Amino acid sequence: MQSKINVIVLLAGTSGTGKSTLASLLGTRLGISTVLSTDSVRHVMRNFLKEENNPTLFCSTYEAGNTVSEEERQNASENWITLKGYKKQCSLVTKELAKVIESFYNRNESLVVEGVHLTMSFLKEMMSKYPTCIPFVLYIKNKNKHGERFAVRAKHMTIDPRFNKYISNIAHIRTIQEYLLKKSEEILIPRIENHNVDRSVSLIQATIMKCLHRISEGDAIYDV
Repeated sequence: MQSKINVIVLLAGTSGTGKSTLASLLGTRLGISTVLSTDSVRHVMRNFLKEENNPTLFCSTYEAGNTVSEEERQNASENWITLKGYKKQCSLVTKELAKVIESFYNRNESLVVEGVHLTMSFLKEMMSKYPTCIPFVLYIKNKNKHGERFAVRAKHMTIDPRFNKYISNIAHIRTIQEYLLKKSEEILIPRIENHNVDRSVSLIQATIMKCLHRISEGDAIYDV
């Protein structure tokens, strides 16, 4: 009798790309009971740390550049500063997230993880370590469409940057997205333009099933 193959699905992407919605739908379709957000990991970490010692953890990834020191800011571009803060926060979160993933893998339990903290270097590390780890990168190509998704997150349902922090930081969010897309292309991580939820979840599910079939046949989906 063939043993059940458990899977670790990783959905990377910036704010507003529909990660949490797709993660929940995938969990339901694949029968995976645990769906974890990397932001949840960050919030748990904040309960055990002081803000003055770890300011990077106490802000959004797109605002983490504000915690970059004045010395590092010298002659640095706005994009560099944004990515510097982003990477710093990601390194802290993924260090703890790696322990969670290891725990699920050792217990032979499936898991769906979604979050902006899933950098391409982390995805690569997880794929090399866990044969059934299948990653994806979600993105919204059109800037205006991306911005419209943030209206529902604002208190007054608006895309006015004066009242919507996501819109006022859209340039930083898009900088992070461009970085993730560039890096994902370099290491051939599947990228999903999530302009239609039904299409996206079906495409991801089909890809996962193909990967699991290959794994069951003894093939590796990660190639060094």
